[in-house]
Amino acid sequence: MPKPTLVFRPATPADAPFAAKVTESVEPYRPMALEDLREKWINTAKGSEVRRFIVEEDGGDTGWISMGGEWIAKPGSPPPVSFDPAHPYVPSKWINRCATST
Repeated sequence: MPKPTLVFRPATPADAPFAAKVTESVEPYRPMALEDLREKWINTAKGSEVRRFIVEEDGGDTGWISMGGEWIAKPGSPPPVSFDPAHPYVPSKWINRCATST
């Protein structure tokens, strides 16, 4: 049996319906409306280094992944709120997870 071919392509707001469907199937107890997800994607792109990808398996969309989330300051604005260096942030296992529809 040949190995499936996985491709990661940048996600766009047009991919939000697929991502919302996958997210709801993975986390049915935490549903997110399509418009809420689309708005979240657009708003975080304005002030954050977030990278979202659609995972394609053998040419078909099969999942999505979001990485990053570090807020960056716009030129001339104060720095974003951050953790206290004396108490650094330690990411949990829920950060940078990949949802799949299979």
